[in-house]
This record gives sequence, C-alpha cells and structure tokens, in this order.
Amino acid sequence: MRLFLIENTLLDDLVNQPDKPMSGDLVAYFRPVQTIDRTILDALKRDGVRVEYAEARVTQAEAAKIDDFAENFATTWFKDGEHDPVLVDGISIGEFVSPELAQDFAMAHMVRFGTICQRIINECPNLREIVCDMIDGMSIFRCHPLGMPRRTILVDFSKARGVPLRELQVSNSVKQWGANYSFTRLGQVLKSYAGGFRPSYILPRLRSYFSGNTPGVYLFYHPGASRLIKFLSERPEIDVYTDRPGHNAIAIRFDHFAPLFSLQYLRAIHKLRQRAAALSRNQDKNPFVYDGIDYVRYFSRLLSLSMGTRLIMHVVKILQAKRMLRALRPKLVVINGVSASARAIIHLAPQTSTQVVFMGHGMNSLPLNLNTLSKLHHNLKWICHGDEHPYGTHIAEKDAERCPSIGSTLISHMAAVTGAKTRPATRKRVLIIGFGAGLTHTVKRVHNVDTYMIDFLTVVRNLVPKGYSFTYRQHAGPQNLDEYLPDLMKRMGVTGSIALNTSGTFVDAMKSHDLLITNLSSCIYQTIALGRPVIIHEPEYDSNTLMGILGSQDFEKPISSNAKDLEAAVLAHEDPESLVSNFPKMMQQEPYWSRFFGAHALDVDQKIADLIMTQVAPSEGPSVLNV
Repeated sequence: MRLFLIENTLLDDLVNQPDKPMSGDLVAYFRPVQTIDRTILDALKRDGVRVEYAEARVTQAEAAKIDDFAENFATTWFKDGEHDPVLVDGISIGEFVSPELAQDFAMAHMVRFGTICQRIINECPNLREIVCDMIDGMSIFRCHPLGMPRRTILVDFSKARGVPLRELQVSNSVKQWGANYSFTRLGQVLKSYAGGFRPSYILPRLRSYFSGNTPGVYLFYHPGASRLIKFLSERPEIDVYTDRPGHNAIAIRFDHFAPLFSLQYLRAIHKLRQRAAALSRNQDKNPFVYDGIDYVRYFSRLLSLSMGTRLIMHVVKILQAKRMLRALRPKLVVINGVSASARAIIHLAPQTSTQVVFMGHGMNSLPLNLNTLSKLHHNLKWICHGDEHPYGTHIAEKDAERCPSIGSTLISHMAAVTGAKTRPATRKRVLIIGFGAGLTHTVKRVHNVDTYMIDFLTVVRNLVPKGYSFTYRQHAGPQNLDEYLPDLMKRMGVTGSIALNTSGTFVDAMKSHDLLITNLSSCIYQTIALGRPVIIHEPEYDSNTLMGILGSQDFEKPISSNAKDLEAAVLAHEDPESLVSNFPKMMQQEPYWSRFFGAHALDVDQKIADLIMTQVAPSEGPSVLNV
C-alpha cells in the first residue's frame, strides 16, 4: 500500500494526478479546506481508498501534553540540572528568550505533526511508499523552515521505516491562514533608537531630568489605556510617562535608551551559545523524546537561529529597560501585555523600589502555557477582569498576590458608546470576527481555523437568500486576509456575499450590526456590555480547557460547535425570547456581572487611577494594591 500525507493539495486535484490513490492506499489530509464537502471523500472510498483527517489523531488531552513537552524544552535546555549558568541581574537569559523560541518557531506544532505522522506510518504494515506534498516552513501558517520542518521530518521517518518518499507536485496550493515569520532585526533597533531624537520625544526626555523628586508612573500605551493615562495626567502631584506622545503625558520609549553591555551579559551570551552548540553535538544524551521520537535534532537547529543577532536583540531590550528604570526611577510601571520590554521590567523591578501592575489589554478565555512569559515576583500586581478571571494573560494565580476584581478598560469604554445599546429592529445584520487566539506556542486549537471559517461561510451561503447580511472583521493577529479568505469564499460560492470591515474599531463596526459571531475574543465581553447578542462558535468546544464565561459550567451559553448549530443560533436570534437574545441581559445582572466583568467595570479607568495614586502617593490613603 501507499500512504499519501498531504496538506497543500486539494483532494479534487489529488484524484486527477497521473499516479492517483488506488484501492488499498491511505490518504491522510491535514486541513479541512482541502475538501469542502464530502463528494470527493465518498468517491475515494468507493474506489477502495481509505481517507482520514490526520489532525483527529491527537486529542485535546494529548495536545496539552505536547504543549507541556515543548514548554519543558524551551525553559530548561540551557540549564545544568537545577543550576542556571546564564543568570544575570536576577534574569535568566535562557528563560527570557524561551517564549519567542516556542512561539516564533512553533515548536509544539512540530511535535504534534511528528506524533501524527509516526502513528499513521506505524499502522501501515505493508507500506511500500510515502507520497507527500509537505514543504518546510509551510502549514496552516507560514513559519521559518527550521521552525516547521515538515518535509524534513518525513524524510527522516521514511528512512527509518526503509521506504521511499516521493514528492507530490502541487499545482493549486491550499492558502495559508497566517504568517509567523517576522523577527526583530538590528536595523529596526537602530531605527527605533534614532526615533528618540525627534522633538516629540527628546523634549519630554529633557523635561524628565528636571522633574525633581516628583513620583513617576510609567504606562505602556495601548488604546484601552488612553482614559487611564488621561485621568493620571490630571494629577499634578505625579509625573506620568508613556511610550506614545499625547494625553499630557511625558513621552519616553524604552528603546530610545542606548544599551550598555557589561561583562556579565557578554559572558551569559557566550555560555548560552556554548550550550546550544553542545546540545546539537550530543543528541543521544538529551531526554527530549516524545512518543519515541527524539526532537533534540530538530530543536537544536532552531537554537542556531536564536543564538545570533536574535539573542543580541533580546539582551539589548533587557539593557534598554534597565537604563530606563534607572533614568526615570518610576515608583510604578503599568504593563498591558507580555512583550520583551514588559518582561524585562518585571524581571528587573525587584532590584529597585518600582512596583509593577499588570493590566491586560484583553479579556482572556484561554489559559496559556509558558507562564515564564511573565516571571512573577513580589513586586507584580494585576488588575482582575472579574471574579472568574483570576489572572491576566500568562500570569498564574498561584504565583502572585490576588488583586481585586475591578474590571477591564475595554468594558469601561463601552459605557461611553452612544447609540449602540438600542436594540435594532432588523436583527439580520451579522458581524463575524475572524478566528481568535490562533497562537503558535499551543497546539490545542489552531488546527480548527479552517473548520471555523468553513462553518460561518456555510451559514452565509444559507442565510443570505433569507435577507441576512454579513460583515467579516479580521481578529488581531497575523492572518492572511488577502489570499486565504477570498480563495475560500470563491470555492464555497459566496464571493460578494460578505462585506469586509478593515478600518475603525470593533465598537465602530458593532454599532451598525445586530449580532456578533466570534470565538475566543474579548469582543464577547464588549458586545455583552453593549447589550448586543453574541454567538460563540468554537469547534471542539471544551469548557474544561477555558476560563471566564466560556469555562463556566453552571448556566447555558449561546455556543455552537458546527455549522448546523451555528445557523440555528443565528435564526434563534430573531426570537426576542431566545437564549441568544436574552444572554446579554442575563450577564449584565448580578452575580454574573461581578463574576465575569468586575464590580467596577464601567468606571474601571478612574478606579485604577485612584488605586495607583494610593500606591505612589501614600497620603492618598491605604492602597488596595497592597492588600
């Protein structure tokens, strides 16, 4: 028998190949977009060809184990047992680079792919040939070839099995959904540094040198923090710094400070490079084996990419953050994400009197691995989005003090929206948000991207003739909107049936729509705060793997997992007494509002500003942040 392992070829094209699958062969395909309907699947089966969806080989439980395996490598490869030889200024340089190592190179996806292929190959006793269309660096998203060595892995597997591997020529390649290959380069760092000499930055920096002993608060800017910055800037007793001009704050960016390399950091870089080189030379002595496959030989190749300019760039960000803390001496820093600069400040803060507050820019539904993205210590506090959002993105509750359930700045912005809370009469204008949380350092969900897109396009095809209109808005992230979506719409016969919303904010878009379809997105909470109905569409939905509204199990939610249920939920929205219609009103009442949105969600900006003031100016009274 022959085994066809394909993910870039449409099944319709496969059966037209000169050497197409025959009776007794097995076709394992990796992406649902390779076959939109069952017509070609049924035809292959009638011809005696076995066909299976390869991703179904890995359960959600095993996906979690694969995530843990990849995380273990990313966070320990540089250590000698329990000893960390690259610890400088309280920062493990190896641990600092590990999140990007796992995310940018999609390590866990490599393991998932290897696990699937090995199991399929092992179940083919009379295998005489493997046929594949795999390309290194290409899967559902684009990645560096060494970060996604799919063809290389199959070459190794075929040699181990003693069967030939034949390349299948792809004439009409399936489109990639996302791209994940953008690294910070030296030129970008130099350009950012030069930007610090612009008047909008150099003048505030000079002003900071003459601010005297006025307490300072530094905030990493994001749109949700604009009102908080405004409230703080109105307080004359503190200086407010941010990394973007405006809002009467002093604009100073961390990357406008020149990094000063010390001998300690240079030694740590050298040791890290030595460890990476030793790892590639001693593959048989390293215990990074999953399901019988030694992944060190693949992982060590990734390290070779990380140990050059890329490693230097990480250390540069640490040193720039260090200089900024020394220059500004802020009493408190507010971070809103897990960028390298934010992580550097979290690591460095214990050496100063600076307190760090984590204020997430979104409302997470998916607990993520790699909590080392935010190394926790006693200086770190965070603002909870609700009683059942006990931690911000990447921050484990068990490792930090619990701050009060205040709310998210996303929700307080909803209170200022006018004209969006009145229930429209049409009920047939639907806004669809693209697949959310398509992250590369976890393998639990991203393989469902195609299913999510096919499901909602099926609903579009069925309901446009019934008077519904649909708009698609891309979710934040590296999605290939220019190629992937138009190609899929064409193949499903819905070209021209969907409007694309590519400008303005989500709130602007929601004002002109009656219903939202999304999955793991903060838009769920924003829409409920507006009083508008939302349908949460999550293929392979499992409440045990999620948190917040999606993770709760004590009440019914408007959730669908397939196209049929999604269409039924959209139609149910026309009934004002349906679950879809009444769910927002239910969530806006207690105890649900405090559970999922926070007791002070509608005035969270002012509340956080008050709490920060009590932290930096003790005369303001006791600080809740110290509780």
